[in-house]
Amino acid sequence: MADTDEPFIASSGGFWRERYASVSPEAFRLGVKCDLYPERPLRALLVGHNPSDHAWQSGVFYSNPSNNFWRLMRQSGALPAAWRPHDTPLQLNNAMPGEQGLGITDYILAPGSDAAKFSRVRMISERAAFHRRLEAHARRAGAPPRLVVFVGKKQWKEQFEPPLKTVQSGLQTLRPPGWPFPHAQEPTPPSTVNGGAVNGGAVNGAVNRSRVKVEDADTSALTTQVATRSAANTPALDTMAVNTPAVNSAAVNTAAVNTSAFECQVMVLTSPSGRAAMSKSEREAEYACFARLLENIPLPPDGGASASGS
Repeated sequence: MADTDEPFIASSGGFWRERYASVSPEAFRLGVKCDLYPERPLRALLVGHNPSDHAWQSGVFYSNPSNNFWRLMRQSGALPAAWRPHDTPLQLNNAMPGEQGLGITDYILAPGSDAAKFSRVRMISERAAFHRRLEAHARRAGAPPRLVVFVGKKQWKEQFEPPLKTVQSGLQTLRPPGWPFPHAQEPTPPSTVNGGAVNGGAVNGAVNRSRVKVEDADTSALTTQVATRSAANTPALDTMAVNTPAVNSAAVNTAAVNTSAFECQVMVLTSPSGRAAMSKSEREAEYACFARLLENIPLPPDGGASASGS
C-alpha cells in the first residue's frame, strides 16, 4: 500500500509517479521526490484506472501511442494550444500541475494493460486507500481540487455498493461511501437541451447547448476536512455556455453546478483508450465540455512557473 503522506513514486520501471505538483527533470530521472514545486490547490485532478505497462515503464501517464489522451487534451483546449506547443507528453506531464493546475493520478497504483483483469473485489478494496490519497493531497495543498475528473467510468462506478449500472459522462450528482470532499449542492439535471427533450439518456441534435453556472468562490474558511488555507479570495466564476456536438450514445451532464473553492465537483469522461463503443466526435465532445469547465477556473496565481525545460 502506498504511503499516503507523500505522493506515490514507483521503485521500479520508469519511476511512474502521481503528479499533484510539477516535477523537475532531475527528480523525474532519479525517481525521487521533487521539493522545488509545492502542492497547491488544483483546478482539476485527473484520475485514471491504473498505469498501463507502457506508462509504468515510461513513467508517463497515457504514454502508449495508441492512447488518445494527449491528443484529446490538446485538441479540446484543456491544454491550451499556446502552452508548450512543442513539448513531449513527458514534458507536459511534469509541468501541467504547476503551470495549468492539472494534477494526475490513478485509482490503482499497480501496472497492467487490461482493466478488466482488476476484479470487483480488488476495485472495492482500493477505495479507502484512494480516498486517503485524495485527503492527503488536500492537506498538503491546503484545499481539495475544484474538479476530480475520472478518465474512465469503471474507477468511478466500482466505488459504489452495489456498483452503478450505468454512468453518464459529465458532472456527477452521486458520491460513493467515504468520499472525502465537500459536496454541498448537487447539479439539477436539465429537462431539455437545445429545445429538445433528453430521451433515454441521449442528447440529440446537431449542436447541443446547455448552461453551466459556476457560482462565486468563497475562500474565507476551510472545511474541517482540510487544513487552513491562507490564499486570497478566488475570483468569481461566471456563467458559461457549453457547446457540444451531437452525443447519441450517452448524455454529457453539464447541469448547473456550484463550484466553490471548498466544494469539489466530480466529472466522468469515457476512457481515451479507444476501446469504448463510441464515435470519435462523441469522445471529443466530452473533452470539449471538460475544457469549457476549466475556462472559468483560474490558473495558478503566479502563472505557474514550474518544470521549465522538463
